[in-house]
Amino acid sequence: MQTTKINKTKKTIYIYRGRKKILEESTTTDSQAQEPLPTALPTDPPPIEPLPLDPPPEPTTPDTSVRLNGKGQMIKPDLPTLTAFVLDKGGTKLMADEMFYFYTSKGWMVGKSPTKDWNAAARNWISRSKSTESAQAPQKKLIV
Repeated sequence: MQTTKINKTKKTIYIYRGRKKILEESTTTDSQAQEPLPTALPTDPPPIEPLPLDPPPEPTTPDTSVRLNGKGQMIKPDLPTLTAFVLDKGGTKLMADEMFYFYTSKGWMVGKSPTKDWNAAARNWISRSKSTESAQAPQKKLIV
């Protein structure tokens, strides 16, 4: 088996067969070794072109789709993701906070089974909250 080693400081190439050196070759020649160094530096540096401005980054929205892990179980949403979904569906931040803390305290369980779709649970939470808000609104009586 033949291997090649290069010594960069001495600019020499060594070729080995096994442990035995079979060829040593110097890569420098007299013309390369005695290249004249530049004596004068350029007086004017090249002009620097301005870099183009990058557009401002777009705000990232959380992924509000229901994702499953490898076992077919729902991946629990974090608070910003749930808040973005609830606000998109016409709810309020207060609704999102209440739902998140309620389901977190229950371990994202519905009865004895795990929640399968937090998006559906959020939609139901919003609709129930809106119906109870309208029912609790004070009724104005008309006196004639």
